[in-house]
Amino acid sequence: MRAYFLLIILLFPQVLMANELADLQSTNFFLKSELKLAKSTKLYMYIDLPGKVILFKAGGVAVKQLPIDDSHVVGTFVAPMLRTLSGKKAEKQPKRPEVKITTEAEILSAPLPAPGVDTLDALEIDDMPEIYQLVLDDGLSLVVTAPPTGDLKTKVTRYWRDAVQAVQDRYHSLLLKMRGETEIPRIVLSLSGPDARQFYWSFDEGMTCLIKN
Repeated sequence: MRAYFLLIILLFPQVLMANELADLQSTNFFLKSELKLAKSTKLYMYIDLPGKVILFKAGGVAVKQLPIDDSHVVGTFVAPMLRTLSGKKAEKQPKRPEVKITTEAEILSAPLPAPGVDTLDALEIDDMPEIYQLVLDDGLSLVVTAPPTGDLKTKVTRYWRDAVQAVQDRYHSLLLKMRGETEIPRIVLSLSGPDARQFYWSFDEGMTCLIKN
């Protein structure tokens, strides 16, 4: 027993040093990455999981922020690296209105719109989904969810679907672990409805993001 405690005492400083080194390396990476991104005026996303906030940044300055209600990582550890958005997936994918081709005669005969009336039929933030998946270039996925809205039936259906999905995810994780396979990680973010729509609207494909895990 005495030898056991002696071994712990000898190894404890080494564990602390390893943790401190990992923290320093992570901090150094984020500082270098932020410096690199700050040199450009392009918008990028900084997802701070411990701080529970998504920052929209340009030139190293936060121009907007969205609070994260809750988050958790499924799968292996998410290493710090610069990632870009490669695609968006949603059950109710927003679709742009079909453009109607008109003849010159139809254009000339059409009545003029009233002053101050916007006739452009385009997608707005309210048209964006509240439940979706953002796929990054390294395979990591950001699964965004929002609290259900609507009548009781809609809410119960949504909670039941979320529960079934959680069981399926757990079963899939255990199956991969038994096979010795590595699970592709994903981060589940819970946002409010308006913030989820804003995040989908603002995070364009090809945009860079930093994730602090």
